[in-house]
Amino acid sequence: RHLRETTRAARKTPIVLWWSSLSSAPTELVELMEYALGSPDFRSVEDVFERLDQHNKSGDLCNQEFSDGMKKLQYKKLQGPKGEAIVKKIYSFLDGNGSGSITKREWA
Repeated sequence: RHLRETTRAARKTPIVLWWSSLSSAPTELVELMEYALGSPDFRSVEDVFERLDQHNKSGDLCNQEFSDGMKKLQYKKLQGPKGEAIVKKIYSFLDGNGSGSITKREWA
């Protein structure tokens, strides 16, 4: 992973975001976005991010803010004993650089 980031930086090529290669995104993330975007509450992936960024509207999502926001979406697959593990999996994937937060750029 580090080598890939270093090589990318050396070539100065743009980072490929998660939604540009859905085949590598976890199924749980794809299903979550299908659920959210199928709702009349959201018109875009940016709308979903803004709904999740409610604590301080900082433009990035810490782990707690992301987890709290996921609960508010009322997505049934995130409830119950497996829900927390799914949220962690999605968060880890979206926080691709391991910074501890998901930026709006990483999200959308």
